[in-house]
Amino acid sequence: MKKVTALLCALALNQGPALAADLIRKSPQILPPPAPPAWAGFHVGLNGGYTWANSPDIRISSFPWPAPSPLVTPQGPAPRADRFAFDATGTIIGARSGGFIGGGQLGYDALLTPQILAGVEADFQGVLGATGSAFISNATTQLHPTSRLDYLGTVRARLGYLLTPAFLLYATGGAAYGGASSSMSIFQPGEGAIGGVGTGASSTTRFGWTAGAGGEWMVWPNWSVKAEYLYYDLGSAGSSFVATSGGFDPLYPLDPYYYTTVYQFSYLSAKTQAHYSGNIVRAGVNYHFNWNPPLLSKL
Repeated sequence: MKKVTALLCALALNQGPALAADLIRKSPQILPPPAPPAWAGFHVGLNGGYTWANSPDIRISSFPWPAPSPLVTPQGPAPRADRFAFDATGTIIGARSGGFIGGGQLGYDALLTPQILAGVEADFQGVLGATGSAFISNATTQLHPTSRLDYLGTVRARLGYLLTPAFLLYATGGAAYGGASSSMSIFQPGEGAIGGVGTGASSTTRFGWTAGAGGEWMVWPNWSVKAEYLYYDLGSAGSSFVATSGGFDPLYPLDPYYYTTVYQFSYLSAKTQAHYSGNIVRAGVNYHFNWNPPLLSKL
């Protein structure tokens, strides 16, 4: 009996470590929780999309200069050139202008609470093809005014809410600036070789405001994609010029003196003005630097 008891004890002592090791192998492995998305800190990225003008209409104002005194030639007073037929003020309805827009952005965000994010973002983009134009032609006058946005930049604040740890919904608004260009040409046929002609152009940097909203999704550690809409308003700008109307009478080609003085010239001052406001729909990608400070609410 003593021998049997000793044998059983030896077997139990021999199997104990194996049973313990087996239990350890079969126990579930506990992994550390994943790191939260790195929303706080600096980010940099690229964007691209489409922009179109809110109001493509171009306002034109013009008035003729006072007629000069009659020019006396050896054959008598020279007739004055035809006055410009277009000497009124009005608005030309232009074609709605649209074009592609693309550039980059740089920003900084801070977490106010686990769900609320506040930050600032600046961007700059070039504009391709966003030209508004119109062409008016009748028996006496041809007008061709244009307006164009060459580039656009913004400096905006944004306030967002994290619907999930990886998806941000935000509103944004702030200052905007852009390059506004305009041009104008006018032509009126004359009785002689020269009719009424004139051109003018200008380019200036305009300042205004912008506002919009968007969403951003953290698709990979430190990488996010976004889509947003912005409305901008840069105010009005235009160009001015002086057009000349005159001609030479083809009935007197053999008399050089009379040929050069048969008509007196008349002049027209004209000015165009367009309002630079519009809409932007764009998408972008951001890289968020791996720097996640404590919540500001805990400081």
